[in-house]
Amino acid sequence: MKKQVDRRQFIAGAGAAALAATATSAFGAEPDARHAVKIFGVSCSPRKGMTTAKAVETALEAAKSVDPRIQTELIDLGGLSIAPWSPKPPETT
Repeated sequence: MKKQVDRRQFIAGAGAAALAATATSAFGAEPDARHAVKIFGVSCSPRKGMTTAKAVETALEAAKSVDPRIQTELIDLGGLSIAPWSPKPPETT
């Protein structure tokens, strides 16, 4: 019987697996304990702390659990007023 997986679980699981695989291969090549890896997760959802931020945070927590040398930081851009890119320069008055 297949387990039903919702979007949040899928995103969190896929992100965690990708980060864990990347971190494992990076540390496998460099066994020196002085070297740490910092992973930044950026959530760009307009709603601060919602689904995207939670999924990114879950992936970062999974990455941290792979190796104690992994440091993570969540950057949540939600709630910020960021103007869309435009090829036209802004008009000055």
